[in-house]
Amino acid sequence: MTNEERLEQLVRDYKTVFGSEAGKRVLEDLKRICNVLFTSFRSDPYETAFCEGQRSVFLHIQTMVERDMEEIKKLIEEGYYE
Repeated sequence: MTNEERLEQLVRDYKTVFGSEAGKRVLEDLKRICNVLFTSFRSDPYETAFCEGQRSVFLHIQTMVERDMEEIKKLIEEGYYE
């Protein structure tokens, strides 16, 4: 299996998991707890970094679910996933 085929399968997997009604509910819960709706800034820089890490994971999932394959390939080419 080529890297492109693996990526396409992975995108399909994300869309399958988070495209179901249960997956959509989980994604909404993750949005709430991963500092997506509110600022992740805290007075403690380590806490801010931790919150930004959570936010980053959520945004990755959201990208894989909401974008089409061509957009994801372009993001990879631009270094978004390095």
